[in-house]
Formats: sequence, C-alpha cells, structure tokens
Amino acid sequence: MELYDVMFKEKFASMPYIKTGCGGSVSLTISVVKFSDFDDMIKSANLSLRYACKDYNATINGVNTQNAINANRFFHLKHAILDYSACYDYCLLIVYFAFNFCGEITSHKEYQTALKECRYKNTNNQNHNFAIYEALTSLSKKDKHALELLNKLVPLFKERDKLAKWANAIKHRGNIYHEGLTPILPDIAKTTSKFYYDKDGNIKFTEGEVTHISDIIAPQIISNDSAITELIRHNKTLCEFANWLYDFIGFKDIEKTKDFITIFKDIRPFVYATHNNEK
Repeated sequence: MELYDVMFKEKFASMPYIKTGCGGSVSLTISVVKFSDFDDMIKSANLSLRYACKDYNATINGVNTQNAINANRFFHLKHAILDYSACYDYCLLIVYFAFNFCGEITSHKEYQTALKECRYKNTNNQNHNFAIYEALTSLSKKDKHALELLNKLVPLFKERDKLAKWANAIKHRGNIYHEGLTPILPDIAKTTSKFYYDKDGNIKFTEGEVTHISDIIAPQIISNDSAITELIRHNKTLCEFANWLYDFIGFKDIEKTKDFITIFKDIRPFVYATHNNEK
C-alpha cells in the first residue's frame, strides 16, 4: 500500500526567516505551526491505516478469535479516520491564519477565540462571525488569487463529507460498527396501534404499524476493505492539497530566494495584502 507523506517540518527548519518569526506576523507564524501540525497528523493517520491493514493473529486463552482480530483492526481504523478528518481542519486553519482572516492576534485569549471562530462555511442554522467560504467568495470577485484558492477549497471539502460523518459518529458514539463487530440486535416488535372501546364496551385495537426495534437501532456498518480504500483516497487528496497550499502561499519560492517580502508582494499579492491590511 502506497501512502503519500509531507515534509513541512524539515523544510521550515531550513528557512531562517521562518525561525525568526515571519517578520513579526503572528498569524503567518501560526500558519507555519499549523503546517507542522498537519505534518504530524498525516503521519499519525498513515501509521494507523497501515496497522489497520496488518494481518493479526489475535488469541484469547490460546484460541484464535476472529472477533479479537476485527477489534484490533477497528481500533486502528478509528484512529486513522479521526486523524485524516483532523487533517482537513488543519488545512482550513492554515488558510485562516496564512491569509490573516483571523484579524490581529495579540493575546492567548484572542488566539483561542480565533481557533473557535474558524470554520469553512455557514449553514442555514448557523450565522457565525466568520466563515472562510463566504469571505473568499467575496474576495474572489476582485482577486484572481482568492478565486484560485476558493476553487481548490470547494472540491476539497466536498471530498470530506463521508469521512466527516464517520469521524463524528466515532467521536460521539453515534452507532457505527466494524462489519465483524456488529452488536446483538433483539428482534422485538413494537406497534403503534391503540386500544379503544366500541359502543358495546368491548376493547378494540386500531391497525397501527408494526416496527421492529432492530430496525430502529440498526447501526451503520463499515467494512474494513471499503474504509481502507476510502482513507487511501483521502491521504492522496490531503497531501496534494497541502503541498499545493504550501507553494501557493509562497513558501516554496522562499526556499530558493530567502526573500519573504518580495515573494509575497510580487508573486502572491493577495497574501501580501492580507498581511498589510490593504484593501
């Protein structure tokens, strides 16, 4: 199984400008930290996925049990799902801080508030102070770089939908199971029929509908093979986007020239403007 990886921490370690604090820009420095966090998280996700693919020889009291093997695989599979899902969050945080959508940050409290306010998109029942999709949609009408970034983010977060549902189900114990670890579901029927008395005083029942409790609490089942295939796809998508974002911001050019401000002003005017409060 071939998995993609990134090398952001090693790259940043070789840039003097980065090590001295990105010219005093707090938000840009935070984006560098988030690139490093992404680096750690993708490696953790890859490791968990590799363990989920291993052949296990699990035994209990000397007896090999398929149930124990499945439990071992699902343990690592759950961690891979959670870690790959978190990588999408780090991608969003990089955009949020690199392009200074967070505003000025001068304290730890403001940083914690900024982390909570960062989100991709508002929904019908949400109206948060900030959402990157709405901000980029507005900026893209007058800036080609903003449009380029928006056109990358939209398909990225469409890709995340299925993975996000799995991750939320795992985090909130939302009735998700491995194909070899399904729970015992009692087949008990429940009816919506009600009794009443007829004109002669006899008890009668309405027809109602019969519902089986096993149908009500039936879990979402994910198979090992399908989940692994899905996660391999997310690994490729995430690494390709993160590497593209690294280049788009201008870090790749800094590797060559070491002249950060020139890169931002001449090659990435959209980024430069956001860090100099230009409209």
